[in-house]
Amino acid sequence: AGEWSKARTEFQASYEISHLDLLLFNIAQTYIKEGDSVKGIAALKAYLKTTPGDADAQAKLASLEAALPQNAQAPLSQTQAPPTQTQAPLPSQTPRLTRKLLLLPLAIGAATTGAGLVLLGVTASAARDIETQPRTQLDLDAALARRDKLELGAILSLASGAVVLGGTAIAYRLWKQR
Repeated sequence: AGEWSKARTEFQASYEISHLDLLLFNIAQTYIKEGDSVKGIAALKAYLKTTPGDADAQAKLASLEAALPQNAQAPLSQTQAPPTQTQAPLPSQTPRLTRKLLLLPLAIGAATTGAGLVLLGVTASAARDIETQPRTQLDLDAALARRDKLELGAILSLASGAVVLGGTAIAYRLWKQR
């Protein structure tokens, strides 16, 4: 039970910074997992105010409301919203905050891509070295294995850097559409 409370605290802190609607759904899930259907329902309703088209959340809300005893549903309309601010931040704060949040993944993506490019250069150098120096079969096999590992590292680094940069661009585009 304590883990769900900790997770909820983290989700609430994240929501305060990012105002991503999905975090409201996650907050509702933590209440539900702890067995607090009343707060879970209130949190789901807060989520559905921001994302009314989520059929899964609507179905979950309906099943939770149906499972509640009749006397528990009456005060539900008076239940407070989950302990998270659902108000948007001041317009002057939002762009600055979002830009700061996007700088870290952009830097990580750029650094990862740069590391991949460096590894690609090292791989090319290793390949030239293999071609130009006479070697025994055992040395050749070891050198080729090293080159293959460098090449795989370069490919993985380039691919993960591209994924991070692409994900950051998508996150920014989605935030701008809010």
